[in-house]
Amino acid sequence: MKFRLFFILLCLVWGSTWLAIKIGVDHAPPLWSAGTRFFLAGVLLLCWYRWKHGSFRLEGKAFRHLFILGVLVIAVTFGLIYWGEQWVSSGLTAVLVQGLIPILMLLFSSLYRQSRLNAPLIGGIVLGLLGVFVIFMPQVQSPDNKMAILGMISIILGTTAYCWGAVISKDTLNQYSSILVSGLENLLGGAILMVVAPFVEWKEIISWEYVHQTFVISWLYLVIIGSIVGFTMFTYLLKEWGAIRVSLYSFFTPMVAILLGTLIYGERITWEQLLGSAMVLLGVWITNRYTSEKKRQQQPVQLQRE
Repeated sequence: MKFRLFFILLCLVWGSTWLAIKIGVDHAPPLWSAGTRFFLAGVLLLCWYRWKHGSFRLEGKAFRHLFILGVLVIAVTFGLIYWGEQWVSSGLTAVLVQGLIPILMLLFSSLYRQSRLNAPLIGGIVLGLLGVFVIFMPQVQSPDNKMAILGMISIILGTTAYCWGAVISKDTLNQYSSILVSGLENLLGGAILMVVAPFVEWKEIISWEYVHQTFVISWLYLVIIGSIVGFTMFTYLLKEWGAIRVSLYSFFTPMVAILLGTLIYGERITWEQLLGSAMVLLGVWITNRYTSEKKRQQQPVQLQRE
């Protein structure tokens, strides 16, 4: 019962972060907002790790991998997502990101020969990608939605960078504590965004007009609740349930994001977007289900080898 409660809380927390990001980018420069958020989250996670485990040492190769992870998974991913969400609703952003992560992870894993695709998995991937196409169509048909199209493309590219970085850094992730890895990638990625942001957002940053109650509350919510509390629950569930079962959060968080965006922020969602979102989420369910079945089928073989 306790673990189910944590899972529900995780879905609510990470589902609500998309609305918090939307509120933030509606009031503040997106790259600077993302950079300061992840830099502070990285500092707090590393302080937590040092308090729990003491000092740490990394091999040069591992640090290079973590730097790449910080660039791809934090700086590129969230720089593009934050920028794109200026013109895309929080619910639709959640569908694109959380829906495409399982699909793109499978594609990259297959490309790097870490897993194999079968007919059901390919079907789930195709269904999910068709859902993205359905979401795009109303935007493409309207000449006034140029920035919305660019925003969605930016979000998809950011999600692609996330999946690529996660797959190529799999060995490093398995060697070190998840708290340490997350802290370093947040710190490095946030620092990179904070360096880049002044080159494109200098006037907005130095104006300080964005520093008011709405922005500060959303920013602190993302740092403390989204990054620290959410990550803690996620790590705890990973140890108790395993990655496959916990990964189901990617099916529920878009639903939470759509509901909160509609009820709290007054975001509109069209029937095409609802249909496309349903197709994406069904594709996610199929890929999760058959990935889980493949893992279960492989488990007896692994036990026999041991």
